[in-house]
Amino acid sequence: MSEQDKRVAPRVVIELEGAVSPNGRTRKEVKIANISQSGVLIRSSLPVFSLSRVQLTLVLDGKSFESQAICVRVTTNPPWEAGLHFVEIDEESRRALDEFLDKRLSTNEDN
Repeated sequence: MSEQDKRVAPRVVIELEGAVSPNGRTRKEVKIANISQSGVLIRSSLPVFSLSRVQLTLVLDGKSFESQAICVRVTTNPPWEAGLHFVEIDEESRRALDEFLDKRLSTNEDN
């Protein structure tokens, strides 16, 4: 089964700035490469360790988004990429994510 086949939600390719705070430690600036209802792919100058829990923070169309996430996939060499699976999202952040994805996915279907 390919990585694409394992996905339960469509991904939107994006270029956004964000930050992760692994295990309550110092905040790391990251680039968001894609996002879905279930998680994100981040790129970072520092590695995020597999199965570590992080606080993810970013802005989606001017709305704040925060989530606790688990690192479920990570590259073993630079450039560092990590797949994060959302585990806790508050209602306001969930709404911001839903609106962001609905807008991007409907635009992609129109093309």
